[in-house]
Amino acid sequence: MKRKIKPALLNYLDLKLSNHGAAKLAIEEKDARSLLMYVAEICIGEKEENGDNHGTFVELCQRTVDNNANGESWCMCFIQSVIAYVEEKTGEVSLIAASENCLEVWEQT
Repeated sequence: MKRKIKPALLNYLDLKLSNHGAAKLAIEEKDARSLLMYVAEICIGEKEENGDNHGTFVELCQRTVDNNANGESWCMCFIQSVIAYVEEKTGEVSLIAASENCLEVWEQT
């Protein structure tokens, strides 16, 4: 599988980072490690809506790896989405395997 951030999630994260000077600098300098932390940080407080593993943000994250949102756990989907955002913005490709399954990511990475 491959990571591909959905345009709606890309736009949402861009908006949240629009006034984040350090993130803008990280993008300019292609500092993937720092950008990853900034993106994760601005997502603090994002949560499920209407029950477990559902909601606009959650479902956008779930679609990053396999383009499906079937109520699966979204913890690794979120991480994959942050990585996909950083890859999109810096052109750097992560060595972390693309999967929604934590054990698969561990084994393949």
